[in-house]
Amino acid sequence: VYIDAHEAGILDETWQMLDTMLPLLPNVKALCYECEGVDGAAVIDTLAILRNKVKNFSASADLLATLGPAS
Repeated sequence: VYIDAHEAGILDETWQMLDTMLPLLPNVKALCYECEGVDGAAVIDTLAILRNKVKNFSASADLLATLGPAS
C-alpha cells in the first residue's frame, strides 16, 4: 500500500522510473516536485538530485535549458 503523502520520501522505484522515462520524453518542459510538509534541507537535497537527473538523463532541450549555462 502506498499513500500519496507529499511529506514522505521519494521511493527508489520512482527515481528509477524517472531515470527510464526522461530519455524517452523530448517534449517535457518541466518537472513538478510536490513537497508540502517536507523539511527545507530535504527539499534542497531533492531539488539537487532532480537537477542532476535532468542534466544526465533528459532528452528535452527545453528542460535542459532551464538548468542555465553549463558550469
